[in-house]
Amino acid sequence: MKRALVTGAAGFNGRHLVSQLLAEGVEAHGVDIAHFEPENRTGQEITGSYTHHTIDLAEPERLDALIDSVQPHHVFHLAGLIRADDYGRLLAVNEGCTRHLLNAIRDRGSCVDSIIIPGSAAEIGPVSADLLPIDETIDPCPVSDYGRSKAAQSDLAARYQKEFGLPVVRTRTFNITGPGEPPAFICSAFARGFAAVATGGAHEVEVGPLGSQRDFVDVRDVVRAYRMAAKTRAATGKLFHIASGHGISGEEILNLLRSISGIQPPIVRNPAFGETDDRSVYIGSGSRAERVFGWRPEIDFESSLREVYGYWLSSFGDEV
Repeated sequence: MKRALVTGAAGFNGRHLVSQLLAEGVEAHGVDIAHFEPENRTGQEITGSYTHHTIDLAEPERLDALIDSVQPHHVFHLAGLIRADDYGRLLAVNEGCTRHLLNAIRDRGSCVDSIIIPGSAAEIGPVSADLLPIDETIDPCPVSDYGRSKAAQSDLAARYQKEFGLPVVRTRTFNITGPGEPPAFICSAFARGFAAVATGGAHEVEVGPLGSQRDFVDVRDVVRAYRMAAKTRAATGKLFHIASGHGISGEEILNLLRSISGIQPPIVRNPAFGETDDRSVYIGSGSRAERVFGWRPEIDFESSLREVYGYWLSSFGDEV
């Protein structure tokens, strides 16, 4: 892997991917509308051959020029939008910007060996217990605007692979956690709440519905899967679920944090986090990824959660 381009490089997943690429000695180029800070939330300094390009992927001319200039061998398209006020905005970013990128590679990226297009388990929709763990043969039926926009992105990438022969590898990545996870997501939100109580900044932890089960994968395992797929020619044209095969409920996350933190804070239900007691279960099968490019998760959920809690604990501790 000589030269890699990472879109969304300043984000949670992008920072970890850039860090791992540089550790391998790869010449890494990052693209983001945000600035790339020299350290991530683990405190690990980003060192090596890295160039950051502050570019909006909605500007095709600048994107064309970037592909011409960088001539990447591998492209990891991690940029995207999770929340927006309307579906049109989500579609414009997740599907529209992917189209701009693929067009630029099709017209200029003759040296590109792989294009990794990460999708989401949100593309799948509700499933019955007899379909667990969920493999790649399931028909997507997304129920959220985000899920629909990611399904549109995946369909577009598959078409470009078939019609233009682009070396596209698609994933449906299940819930990502680990050091640096934004506080809007459940593991980080709960860990942040426990850390605030432990350092005297709060008296209780606010939560939403706790009954659903999700398949969590550590971000470092996730980006390792992307790197392995990029280096495996047999992965081209295929879809892979990046999943652990295990489900964790909100209540189990709370119990683990009680054990990790050694405290028993009051747990308060906040209706703003959701009124419905969701009991849905999303557990994925990573067997195809293991079979094709030898990937399986290496970091267990408790270890990930412990690091997320440790980050928030040190953050609040610095403020005391």
